[in-house]
Amino acid sequence: VIGDKFDDQIRELDEQTAGSGVDVEEIGDQDAILVRLPDGVTFATNSANINANFRATLKTVADSLIRYPDSLIDVYGYTDTVGSSAANQRLSDQRAQAVANYLTSQGVASSRIRWMGFGETQLKVQTGDNVANPLNRRVEIKIIPFDAQDVNAARQQGM
Repeated sequence: VIGDKFDDQIRELDEQTAGSGVDVEEIGDQDAILVRLPDGVTFATNSANINANFRATLKTVADSLIRYPDSLIDVYGYTDTVGSSAANQRLSDQRAQAVANYLTSQGVASSRIRWMGFGETQLKVQTGDNVANPLNRRVEIKIIPFDAQDVNAARQQGM
């Protein structure tokens, strides 16, 4: 059952975010879906406020998360190396939290969402040329599906 729902969700997300700059990717063999939000359209430089023109796209992602409730959601924030590492860590935390809060405001259960900023510690590309820096400035939403068997296994581990 997870396989069919997973395939449907990834296909829908890919279709509904086409042309927005969002990248949707399968991780592993249906282990997770990774939704990469582009920096240039998601946030202004040095800001954790979600751009108004990107909210409709993010609402589409939230709607998908509501339609497919059997998943956990990790929201990760990243920055480039411009500025201090402390400022970059703070900005990545704030951006991840802003996206998590937006998803919650759209009806996604907060109990499903974790968020974390990685600052400049996990660069997508090594750079210092100010050309590829935007590739490092991103927020990613990792959607991890689960089923009843996963729930039962977790309950038994907790006992």
